[in-house]
Parts: sequence; structure tokens; C-alpha cells
Amino acid sequence: MTKFISIIAFLLMVCSCRTQSKSAASFNYLVRQSRFTLEHFKKNENNWIQFKNDTVIKTLRFKGSGCDMPSTENMNMKIERDTIIFDFGHSFDPNCKRETGSALMLIDLVLNKRKYPNYDKLIIRYKYDNNPWYK
Repeated sequence: MTKFISIIAFLLMVCSCRTQSKSAASFNYLVRQSRFTLEHFKKNENNWIQFKNDTVIKTLRFKGSGCDMPSTENMNMKIERDTIIFDFGHSFDPNCKRETGSALMLIDLVLNKRKYPNYDKLIIRYKYDNNPWYK
């Protein structure tokens, strides 16, 4: 029994060490639903916020009907040359009732500023399949 516990403890230590050894250099970018408030967004609109761990965050605001909002499970982004391409994560639905209600969503674009030192010059474009407004 003690051998079994020792083996489990050893494996847990190895797994723990491997997850901690991933450096910040392996991180490129990600997109997520914002953790900030609307007041924070208004103070920092159009600015990149710098953090100690070589990370910068830009918060984007999306306002419209509920069916036009990004899908948090499927949204994504990629960086090509000097452009950030933000993908809403779903296709445009022409049958959506846009006249009923409105919604607001804050999205964070998180970048590793070591890998993208020109982050403040990046252009943001939107990919929203079959949408006549985002081409």
C-alpha cells in the first residue's frame, strides 16, 4: 500500500512540475469574455492595458441584438502579419428578430507582448460568416 501511495505522490509531483515549467514564452494570444466592468472599459477604451507578466489586454465592446453577439464557446482570433482577425464563432442568421431587445458584451484580446512587440499597431478585423456588415 505504501508503494502505491509513493507512486501516486511521485506522479502528482511530476505532473505538477511539468505544468509549472511552461514558460510565458509559449503563450501567444487568446480571446475571452471580458473580466472587466463597463466602467473599466470606458476608462481604457482604445488602449492596450499592460501587465507585469508580459501580457497586454485590449477590451472590445459589441452592442446589438442577442443573436449578433459573439459565441463565447466558439469565438477565436488569429494574427496574420499586422492584423488581428476576430471570429465571432457563429454564422449570421438572417431570420433573427433583431428588433426585440439589445445586448452588450465585452471581449478581451490577450496577447504576449514579447511575441508581438508591435501590438499597439495591430489592425482589428472581424470575421462573421455570411454577414453583410462584416466583410
